[in-house]
Amino acid sequence: MFESTFTAGAARALDRARARARRRGAAAVEPADLLAALGDEPETRAAALLAEHGLDPDRLRSALGAAEAPITEEEDEDRAPLPRSPALRSALNEATTAARAIDRTRLIGTEHLLAGLLAGLGPDANPLVRAGLKLGPLLERLSEQVAVETAPIPLAHEIPPLDLTGPGEKIDLGRILDASANRASEGLRVVEDYVRFVLDDPSLTRRFKEVRHRLGEAIRGLDPELLIAARDTPGDVGTHIMTASEQARENPRAVLSANFKRTGEALRSLEEYTKLFDIWLAGRFEVLRYDLYTMEKLTLAAVHAHRGLDRASLHVLVGGLPTLGDLTWIVG
Repeated sequence: MFESTFTAGAARALDRARARARRRGAAAVEPADLLAALGDEPETRAAALLAEHGLDPDRLRSALGAAEAPITEEEDEDRAPLPRSPALRSALNEATTAARAIDRTRLIGTEHLLAGLLAGLGPDANPLVRAGLKLGPLLERLSEQVAVETAPIPLAHEIPPLDLTGPGEKIDLGRILDASANRASEGLRVVEDYVRFVLDDPSLTRRFKEVRHRLGEAIRGLDPELLIAARDTPGDVGTHIMTASEQARENPRAVLSANFKRTGEALRSLEEYTKLFDIWLAGRFEVLRYDLYTMEKLTLAAVHAHRGLDRASLHVLVGGLPTLGDLTWIVG
């Protein structure tokens, strides 16, 4: 992740996190290092939110078992780079999602880093809660801004309604938007079902629910009466055309991949045709499409981890060693 995507305060926190990890002799920077670093600069948004919800910097460091004295980035100058752990990289991905729910050019601030860290803590949050952190209210506070930004913005009265010159163009556009909205919603639900019931991944499931909510809000920004009035399922020539690949799925993984692709294509169609009358709304569909690409990468990584774990567990149960074919199945 390029450092230019962070605000100055967030970049300093990442530098201090690396210095903290190096001071304790770690091989990689962990989420706890960054969380402690967020408390080293009380003026940042993250530190203020933590203090507001019961955890001042001293109590934060005590709960994490971190060094008491704030660590400055100067301590880490002229050193070889220290890698970020997979858990920290996952938290930074969460932070990116939190920062760019609407504007994919937005810089990632300390409050977004905090949101990403808290999203992946799970049971590791217990020491913070025992130290006084009001975790539930803090999570609600962190999500408030995204909820406000994703709410539909009413059009100003002086903006004229969409005027399409041809008599049938309005209905044609409505059919395109209605079909694309349905495909995106349905495809996203199919993917979420896999993550929820096959992977049993609560973090990814929560993220998919949030994306579905944002998609629903964006779709409500369209004219629902136009969409329903334009719907003509019996007259849709596409409903009678089906390729061989659509008629068969080899396994649940194939269903997953097909519906990621289906959802991405539908979002692109929504984005392009919405540009005809609402560039802001088109931007929301664009952000959702890029978020979907990130979610697909995270989901496929979770699929590989899940399959490898299941196969390894099976060999433990039967007392056998994996064959070459088994190893190919695990990584493939």
